[in-house]
Amino acid sequence: MDIRQSIIILSILMLFWGLISAATAGAKVLDDFVLVDVTDEALESGFTVKSSTKQLWIPIFPKQYSEKVKIIISDESAAPFALPANTQPVTGFFKFSVRRDKGTKITITDQPVLLSFAINSRSGFQKKVYFYDEDNKQWVPVDSKITDTKKNIIQATVKRGSGHVVVLETLPKEWTSASAVVIDRKSGKTVYEKDSQKVRSIASLTKLMTALVFLEHNPGWDKIVTIKSSDFVGGSYLPVNSGDKVTVRDLFYAMLIGSKNNAGKALVRSTGLTDAQFVKAMNDKAAKLKLKNTKFVEPTGLDAGNVSTAAEIAQIAEKAFAELNIANATAQKYYQVKTVNNGKRYWVKSTSKTMLDRDLKVVGTKTGVIDSSGYNLVTEAKSDTRELIALVLGADEKMNYEEVYYLLKKYL
Repeated sequence: MDIRQSIIILSILMLFWGLISAATAGAKVLDDFVLVDVTDEALESGFTVKSSTKQLWIPIFPKQYSEKVKIIISDESAAPFALPANTQPVTGFFKFSVRRDKGTKITITDQPVLLSFAINSRSGFQKKVYFYDEDNKQWVPVDSKITDTKKNIIQATVKRGSGHVVVLETLPKEWTSASAVVIDRKSGKTVYEKDSQKVRSIASLTKLMTALVFLEHNPGWDKIVTIKSSDFVGGSYLPVNSGDKVTVRDLFYAMLIGSKNNAGKALVRSTGLTDAQFVKAMNDKAAKLKLKNTKFVEPTGLDAGNVSTAAEIAQIAEKAFAELNIANATAQKYYQVKTVNNGKRYWVKSTSKTMLDRDLKVVGTKTGVIDSSGYNLVTEAKSDTRELIALVLGADEKMNYEEVYYLLKKYL
């Protein structure tokens, strides 16, 4: 039975039979292992055995076994054997066995076993179930498939009735980002850094400083701004027309969520300051924060002359995400803009949706990319015990999400 056939069968079972509790099969559950003495009723109807952590499931199909079996799943506190290079576990480590029970004689079954795992990582790195080959003393990848993206379930069929298993994700051999930093929000200490003092173009991370300066000159959230042709400066834009009227609130959210450049230009104009005056205020604020390597030449991030370092962007992000209006905006996946003059509606999708869809408690996040900068991303996230700001500059396409996610998961 290959994995696709197993998955189809499992889906049918779940639909028509449901998952019968292992308790009906006679289960003993302790802190670190589950032992199931399968009853005749369970063999007839099918059931699912779950590890004590509920992270590994072994479904048994109706009449899959002709004789009684014992099933044991042990949770191992640490990796029992060295892992392959450039991998990390995204589940716990388990040892399982399915044994024939013929009274006084107990042997390991030779039938394939379908395993289902709940993964604790939503990164884009490749994930596979690994089975430890006792003969060759190495972890071996098993043909695996993500069967439920919402619940983050991966399945694989192993050919043996017992062994050590885990799900591993493969990490890139080298990080693609030119520089990176992780800052502990509460202590201010640097947790991790890679060329964090290197000056680079920051692209739309610029908009965090634009938002901070705007809040100091906010003319009122309900003020109506008329869009001008001069607002269309290139890059990502809100698909409104010249002459359309939009509230300051909608411009603010469109700029931060979707990184819309025309929204940013109109927002700057709403303050009553000229572009030159606004940019001067941005540089003055950078100087006040003692950011010696940060310079702005315009407010959207389209110009490569907007530069900073990973370390100094982290300081800007710390100030920005401390502002509730900025944090609330950047933590939204979607936002709807409505023009005042004709009532047209436009959905704005977050450029950081990849991060917001993952298993992180995101406080605030912002992307930035132009040809000369590479892919940039800064994200603040928290756990029950820690709050971190992580960012990368100059990563490869899509790798900005993966590398920031990895750093946050590792150090949170």
